[in-house]
Amino acid sequence: MPCSATLSEACRLERVDTPPGPSHFGRAVQEAEAVQTGRRVMAALQRLGWIEADLKAQRKGEPRKVELAWELRSTSTMPLAWIAERLIMGTRGHLAWLLQHRDRDPLPAPAQHEKRFEAQS
Repeated sequence: MPCSATLSEACRLERVDTPPGPSHFGRAVQEAEAVQTGRRVMAALQRLGWIEADLKAQRKGEPRKVELAWELRSTSTMPLAWIAERLIMGTRGHLAWLLQHRDRDPLPAPAQHEKRFEAQS
């Protein structure tokens, strides 16, 4: 798909597929990283069979969203706040908590949580 003159900057960033070298720095690297990470999100959504709207429809702590956040965190330099906003997972603090607890105690499905609550009453 050819780029128009008005989209030249966005198209240039879209084509970036190599890691930055010693002469690359600052805003350009951050923008290129955001584009690359955005591609990873789109690929993951396709792999899950989801569309953008599904990110909002799923719970913030949905295990597949947490795994995707873990993947993005380990393969990119994007901050937690960016990942949390992009995946619609609440605040960066909540995402940090989810990532910290992802192996310890998987979050129960809503129906299981309600059953546990009723049993305690």
